[in-house]
Amino acid sequence: EYARKYIGTPYRRGSKGPNRFDCSGFMQYIFNHFSYSLNASSASQYLQGISVKDEEICRGDLVFFKGRNSRRSNVGHVGLVTEVYPDGRFKFIHASTSQGIREDWNFSPYYAQRYVGARRIYLGDQLKDKLGEGVVVLLSAQDGKVNMIAMATDGAVKAGAHAGNLIKGIAALVGGGGGGRPNMAQAGGKNPAGIPAAIAEASKVLEGQLA
Repeated sequence: EYARKYIGTPYRRGSKGPNRFDCSGFMQYIFNHFSYSLNASSASQYLQGISVKDEEICRGDLVFFKGRNSRRSNVGHVGLVTEVYPDGRFKFIHASTSQGIREDWNFSPYYAQRYVGARRIYLGDQLKDKLGEGVVVLLSAQDGKVNMIAMATDGAVKAGAHAGNLIKGIAALVGGGGGGRPNMAQAGGKNPAGIPAAIAEASKVLEGQLA
C-alpha cells in the first residue's frame, strides 16, 4: 500500500524520488522506507535476496524483466509484486518510462515476453552482516503461506551450525519441507499456526548443532 501512494509520479532516468523515479530508484525508495537496503540498478538488485519460483511468488517480491530489447538476456527493469492470484497471475507496481509509477499485469504481452524471474529480499541478509558471527532464522506468513529462511555466518558454520539441517528440522511444524546449504537454506509451508512451535524448535536444533 505504501508503494501505491506514488502512483502517477513521473519517470526520470537516474532519479531516486520522491518527485521523480526510475525503476530501480523506486524500488530503493520503497524498500528504504522499511529499512531494507537495495543496490542501485535493476541488474544489481537481481543479485540480491533469493530466487523465487513462479508458483511461490508473494506480494513484496521483486520481479525482473529484460529492457526494451527483448532479444537481450540481461535484466533492464524491475517491479514490486502487489497482488497474486491462484491462477498464477500477479500485478506489480513499477516506474514505467512512458507513464511513471503504475501497476501492470505479468501476462500483458510486453512484460510477459520480457519476464526474467523473481527475487525475495530478506532482512536476514542485513541482520547477518550486523551480527558479526551467528545464525539468523526468519519465518513469516503471508496469504496463508509460510516462508522460512536460515542464514549462518562462516564462523557459525565452522562451529557446527548448518542452516539446511536447521530448516529441515523445523519445516514439518509449518506443514512444509526444505533444506539447503550450511550457510543458507529456505523452505515453505502451509500452516502459519505452527510458526511459534517452529521458532522454539529452531533454537533447540541450533543448540544441538553447536553442542
